Amino acid sequence: MDIKNLHKLQDWESYYRNAIPLQTKLKAGIFTSYDIFLCDSLIDKYLPKYKDSNKAQPIICEIGSGNGKLLKKMADLLGYKPYGIEYSKEAAKKSKKISYNSIKATWTA
Repeated sequence: MDIKNLHKLQDWESYYRNAIPLQTKLKAGIFTSYDIFLCDSLIDKYLPKYKDSNKAQPIICEIGSGNGKLLKKMADLLGYKPYGIEYSKEAAKKSKKISYNSIKATWTA
């Protein structure tokens, strides 16, 4: 199967370089709207939280993690160590500013 990348890297770089940060205040969990609050509830109910300091800290990885805000919030909620794989160098740089590990991926097809 041939896979073609329909998005140009410079488009993503420009988006993250010029993106205006959203000013949102979190009430509880990751999200504030009701439909996504349900997502928070499912995460809280079905994904195990890291509590045992005698065991290695679990890792959560997001492919296409963008600036990393969602991944960081999710990792904080669960107590996991966050890693992101991101196509855009600009987004990967922003993710490092919120202190999580990001891998700059390259497109190969």
